[in-house]
Order: sequence, then structure tokens, then C-alpha cells
Amino acid sequence: SSVFTFQSISKAATPEEAFNSIPVDGQLQILLFSGIFEIFFYKYTENKDVVAGEYGWDPLNFSKEGGFKSPKMTEMRLAELKHGRMAMMAIAGWYANDCIPGALPFWHP
Repeated sequence: SSVFTFQSISKAATPEEAFNSIPVDGQLQILLFSGIFEIFFYKYTENKDVVAGEYGWDPLNFSKEGGFKSPKMTEMRLAELKHGRMAMMAIAGWYANDCIPGALPFWHP
């Protein structure tokens, strides 16, 4: 049997090639875990009164004061959305610069 390494998966040209380079046992583990996760957390999608991301697991006690619907948590979720959107714009810019040289005027890697 061949040894699977992260270096070998990085040589794949497409996501499909990367997934197919994983041994069948590994693919089954990924699919099984994803399926179990989806089934276990499906109940949170049915209740429209639950805030997205509220799975009842909060090891750092962020929701200790006021719960997930408190003004502080609303502010934190909004900040997370803004940062995520900025990160997506940065990735899109890097991709555009990679595909179209000079697309970003001040980008010189």
C-alpha cells in the first residue's frame, strides 16, 4: 500500500483529483462524519427562533451574559460577517491578480 501524505495531495490540479487521491477508507470517513454532523445538527435548522451558530456549545462563555441574542453578541456576529466579507474580497482580488496580471495596481508579490 502507498503512503498518503499532504504533499501528495497538494500535487492535485483540481479538487476532484485531490479527493480521489485520498484512500477509499479516508473518503468514507469524511463522508460518514459529514453525514453524522448534518443529521445531528439538522434539528437546529427546523427551529426558526434559534440564532445561526447556536449549537449549545460555548466553551469560552461568550454568550454568558444575555445569550446569543444579546446586543453584544449581535455586534460580534456583525463584526464577524464584515471581516468574512473583507476576507472574501481579498481572496477574489488575489485570484483576479493571478488570472489577470496587473489587475491590482499596487500588488507586487
